[in-house]
Amino acid sequence: MQPIRPILSLVLALAGLGLLAPTARAEFPIDPMAHWRAQIEDARRKSVPPPPRGVREMHWNTLSPAGWNPGQILQRLGVMKVSDGEPDARRIEAEIQREWDKAPTVALTDDKPVRMTGYPILLDDGDGLARTILLVPYRGACIHRPSPPANQMVKVSFKKGIPRNMDTTSIWVTGKIFTLASPTPYGRVAYTMPEAQWQKYPIEKHPLPLYIPLR
Repeated sequence: MQPIRPILSLVLALAGLGLLAPTARAEFPIDPMAHWRAQIEDARRKSVPPPPRGVREMHWNTLSPAGWNPGQILQRLGVMKVSDGEPDARRIEAEIQREWDKAPTVALTDDKPVRMTGYPILLDDGDGLARTILLVPYRGACIHRPSPPANQMVKVSFKKGIPRNMDTTSIWVTGKIFTLASPTPYGRVAYTMPEAQWQKYPIEKHPLPLYIPLR
């Protein structure tokens, strides 16, 4: 389990992911950054090979219900008003973790396999191949504390294990995903994918998807 980092580190990480958007954005009828991201993502999707027949591409923002806005939660808790070393910093980190642990889920009624892109956080101790991971949406997701919200992490078990030096490598994970919560050293996880398969994401040929958690 990674140590808790200063709250400034958390703020910088969340701001970079769009979770702490400026309130002034609401004054503009068109968000230039959102428009730019959409264009890039559209071009990326057209360049990436589709998943195998019978497998559906699943994006991270579909695991978060429409209207649930973690950025608003962070603003309500006053994250931007707290500096490192202040007495309230640890308290706010704990409150964020409680909010992330109860992040709402979506109903997954389709039992067809899905393909997701993410980064593995190994959960198995010891040597050899790891057979259980957390799939997280962006590199370094569990270095900053708190970790991503529960609805932005998937607990994955593999038929064939994954090497332990893959924790900074983007991968594709394919399998059936279910809404099933479980505790981990990185907080509550809302989804599980048993008996999955994995392969290295072809980043040499295709750009990674943009992580846009809000919708």
